[in-house]
Amino acid sequence: MFFTKKLFANWGYMNPARYLFAAMLLVTIPSALFADSSALQYESAAQKLTQILLEQKTNTVTIGEFIGTGSASRTATGTRLAFIDAFQRYNDSLRAEHDRFVSIIAATSKHIDGEIQIEDDPNDLGSLEHERFLVVRVTLTLYDGNNELYPLTFFMDRTRDVIETEGLSIAIRDDDARRAHKQIRLVRTDVANQSPLFTKIAATQIRNSAASPYAVELLTKSPLSDTYTARPPSEDAKSIPFVPIGIGEQYALRFHNLSDQEVAIAMKIDGVDQFQFSEDRDPSSGRPKFSHWIVPANSQFTIKGWHITAAQSDNNLASFVVTKYGDGAAQHIIRPADAVDGVITLSVSRSHVAGSGGAKSSAQTGFGPPIKQDQQPVQRNVDPPHEFFAIQYSR
Repeated sequence: MFFTKKLFANWGYMNPARYLFAAMLLVTIPSALFADSSALQYESAAQKLTQILLEQKTNTVTIGEFIGTGSASRTATGTRLAFIDAFQRYNDSLRAEHDRFVSIIAATSKHIDGEIQIEDDPNDLGSLEHERFLVVRVTLTLYDGNNELYPLTFFMDRTRDVIETEGLSIAIRDDDARRAHKQIRLVRTDVANQSPLFTKIAATQIRNSAASPYAVELLTKSPLSDTYTARPPSEDAKSIPFVPIGIGEQYALRFHNLSDQEVAIAMKIDGVDQFQFSEDRDPSSGRPKFSHWIVPANSQFTIKGWHITAAQSDNNLASFVVTKYGDGAAQHIIRPADAVDGVITLSVSRSHVAGSGGAKSSAQTGFGPPIKQDQQPVQRNVDPPHEFFAIQYSR
């Protein structure tokens, strides 16, 4: 469990800057919907590796380096934190039942390293190569010093896992999964060739295409300013838009929903979910209680910080601030991981009022001064994401 008030104290921000945001809604996902394939895979891996350690009469372990191949390196930190979260929650449950559990510490001979890459689905190798499904392969290896003790591999096969791990900007045009994966392959080729995959609107707004009803823009402010200003992407940006943000600058992401339907947006920074550090937790799972921001039709919404609590207080967010590598928010959990950070990803899903039956199913960002967000928890049924954005803010 992560307690962000303690993190604030460590950073010394005890006198919060006060900003009043427009009222916005949070989406609460029913507990049953947490049982998605990726979460279950992390939990299964955490349980298996914990049992191996306990069988060896080991009660401490270090979560070591997680690396990604190619573009997956951008989200390796997020994969590492997802595993740490599952490992800690499982061992917290063991601690509550008896005295046999494993603690994560900064340095010990037993350590778990990870490797993440995108590859063809091993269960679909009979299909033509350009039509095969893609999966995220995660390999976790338990070591004792330099000696490999136990390798464990699992696959995440949701379309969103592939897109978010790769850090792609893409609008899924088809509900058919195989056609969607063919589209992802084409976009990956364009990324490799550094072909432009985004459209600028009004200098600062970024869209996946001119026809898209959604746009995003990054806003920044210096430590001496109270005003956020939209910053345009660099003219030398290739396949992924690049909006340079300097060390010490606070930033925010503004999302424009020009469609006639309410949408739910989920945001990750350096592969870390924006609700990762929230104190509001689901009592049955221990995971963050909230997962999305709700943006009504024909409106815009600005996200200015890591979510801390839905309570109406002056410090229910911790503002996004760019730090040097090693000082980002992700580093407050155990220790730094060697990963390529500096990328913001956003997914867009159609949302429906709960019960309506409408759903289908080298810099880092750290904690800035606490700020206020007016917010109201609500329940929504959320479709799988149909559009994704990736913006690079550091190289």
